[in-house]
Amino acid sequence: MKHRARVERLQKAMAAEGLEALIVASRGVIGLYGPLQYISGYHQRTRLAYAVILREGEPILIMPARSDAYWAQVASGYDDVRYVPQNTGFENVTYEECAGSEMAGILRGAGITGGAVGIAGMHHVMAVQDYLTLVRELPQVEFRDATDLFDAVKRVKDVEEIKALEEAAHLAALGFQTFLREAAVGKTEWEVTAAVEQAVRARGAIETLIIITTGPLSRWPSNRKFAPGDVYSCFVEVTDANGYWAEFGSMVSFGTPPVEAVELFQFGKETLDEVGRLLRPGARASDIAAFIENRAQAAGYRMGVWHGHGVGIDHDGPAITREDPTVLEPGMTLAMHPNFVAPDGHRAHMVDMFVITEEGSRRLLRIKPEFHILCQE
Repeated sequence: MKHRARVERLQKAMAAEGLEALIVASRGVIGLYGPLQYISGYHQRTRLAYAVILREGEPILIMPARSDAYWAQVASGYDDVRYVPQNTGFENVTYEECAGSEMAGILRGAGITGGAVGIAGMHHVMAVQDYLTLVRELPQVEFRDATDLFDAVKRVKDVEEIKALEEAAHLAALGFQTFLREAAVGKTEWEVTAAVEQAVRARGAIETLIIITTGPLSRWPSNRKFAPGDVYSCFVEVTDANGYWAEFGSMVSFGTPPVEAVELFQFGKETLDEVGRLLRPGARASDIAAFIENRAQAAGYRMGVWHGHGVGIDHDGPAITREDPTVLEPGMTLAMHPNFVAPDGHRAHMVDMFVITEEGSRRLLRIKPEFHILCQE
């Protein structure tokens, strides 16, 4: 199974960093479900779960519900998958009963009472109660943030993973094409969103984030009806049946769009094409972000949301921001979504996906974002 090979890569990285063990924290929400699925093949739906990876052997999974433990064992094939209750408002779990105490027991059982143990998700995923319990029960262990170590392994894909991500990208593009086919004056955002949902879920999507908006990203679809003259952005973001996250999106108008809106979109499209030429091994995420922002500023535009991020099983690094110095490597896959706001209030949103190759980069899809003009009737 693919996830076993990934665990072996993590164990090599742990050994290189001098870690006796690695605790992986994961939550059943978009953006945080990936760590567990990456190493187990199980797509977590709710709450908080952990995996304890020792220097050798299979991970030990700690799940928040008995059903999770059952299905995680089925998906992973691992022998040791445990149910440990959590504080949820329905259950009051003491420090002695919590997942932190369970993990401390696993580490002691492996003879780890000192040295360094890494935690992936230490600052933004792990529960405070679990961390405090680990520190209290194993005072001689140095618990170290290992999020970057985990991400460095996860964000570089092999040929098989890139092919799987391409299939997920086609699913997102199919959802966008469904939007183009179904959207019409007089229909509500809800109706069209339902059609997009049906199209992608009928083909295996297990998570969706469908954004249909006339303004900033992101917002939930509403009962607003499409009207003549509307200019909309539509992003279709999906997790396919194998856990791979993909995004595709662009803009449409219902009838002839304002010239300013088309010009701004064309600027964004040209920027995205330029970014595709800059994405190559050795480039830094921060340099790509600086290029986008400098180009926008020179044209008199300001930025909307961040410019992009890694994708794989859920979201990956790097983040395409000035603050992320990550050096791009072959096998990294990125969703790029630079967006721009003009002084008159017009906005341009689009998203496309790229893979870093030995020579540079290539798009994962044959289609590109375009400004689509739909009939008013």
